[in-house]
Amino acid sequence: MKYLDYLPAIFLMLAPAAYAADEVVLYKKVDKDGKVTFTDKPIPGSQEVKINTGINVVETPKVKPQEKKQPEEPAPEEPVYSVFSIDSPKQGDEVINADGNVTLIIGITPRLKPEHQLQLRLNGKNHGSPQNSPYFNVRQLDAGRHKAEVVVIDKESGQQLQTTSAVSFSFTKPSTGNQ
Repeated sequence: MKYLDYLPAIFLMLAPAAYAADEVVLYKKVDKDGKVTFTDKPIPGSQEVKINTGINVVETPKVKPQEKKQPEEPAPEEPVYSVFSIDSPKQGDEVINADGNVTLIIGITPRLKPEHQLQLRLNGKNHGSPQNSPYFNVRQLDAGRHKAEVVVIDKESGQQLQTTSAVSFSFTKPSTGNQ
């Protein structure tokens, strides 16, 4: 138990050694042009600089890894085509044709990619088969009001990639009555 009597003296002797471990000695020299050089060995004309490294130690808090959350909805993708619209007939147009035929002209930029096709929807239903041409010839259309839109479809997956704004137009056959 006599060793316990010496314990405070041992701590006092070790304290300067612990303090010295937190200090680094460097040597600084400034030449005639004002260029500053630091080195860990003394060189002629250098000054001793003591740097306390103990104050630079910071314990960072431990961070819990966050659970990866699945996105609720995928981010909306950029449109494939910068211009994609029904150019003719225009919204509110009245189309008059005795045969009952109407041609829809689609504006699309850049050109339709080989892996894509266009599908016409007329009055909410697919009309005809998907095609590569930006022209749709609708035959024997009934007189009245119609709503058209066109969808870009991926050939392989059938996924709908982009849709035009809907266009409403009226179709009329010319009157043939005698006057």
